[in-house]
Amino acid sequence: VNLVCCLFCSSSLRIFMSLSNSKIAFLASCIKFKHNFSQDCVLCGISHRNTHGLCSDCWLDLPRMAQSCPSCALPLSSHAVCGACSQHPPVCQQITAAFPYSYPIAGLIQQYKYAKQSWRAKTLAQCMWNSPHPTHLAQVNALVGIPMHKSALQERGFNQAHLLGQILAKKANIPVKTHLVQCTRPHTHQAGSNAIARQANIKGIFSTQ
Repeated sequence: VNLVCCLFCSSSLRIFMSLSNSKIAFLASCIKFKHNFSQDCVLCGISHRNTHGLCSDCWLDLPRMAQSCPSCALPLSSHAVCGACSQHPPVCQQITAAFPYSYPIAGLIQQYKYAKQSWRAKTLAQCMWNSPHPTHLAQVNALVGIPMHKSALQERGFNQAHLLGQILAKKANIPVKTHLVQCTRPHTHQAGSNAIARQANIKGIFSTQ
């Protein structure tokens, strides 16, 4: 259990993902049991954790978003709109990133999504809520998690975006709308693909009401 509690590197993640679903579920249950009855930090495993599951030192050591493009959240040297968004403005008004996708946030997300550790949603949502770059939830009417196709949902067992949205919506006292957007067909996994391949992979798979 202690080994699995460590943040995954790329090689250990591949080994872990080669396990059967039943073995992953068993290991996830063991880790959840340890998490529920321990007050240790979910990162260092030593210091006493606070409300978001991290100790004060690990929280202060988390990577922070510097200045970024207000349209796509790409890290920049200023808050100016990046060249890509200037040439092809996105359809959304704003994208905000709570943290850069780097150690140890990337490891927490990988454990959350791929190791059936749905209970890590509480830690991730609390980190997002306490982030120096909040998502300004007070300015929105509702939260809509990116939907999953039913086949992917059955494989993973939960929608990671929906769980985060439920926690954040409760804190902000706003509703979660799960019926507004649907995923109409399955697609290949996005992990390891570049931006162009990711866009092509999900093109036309969502419908709105």
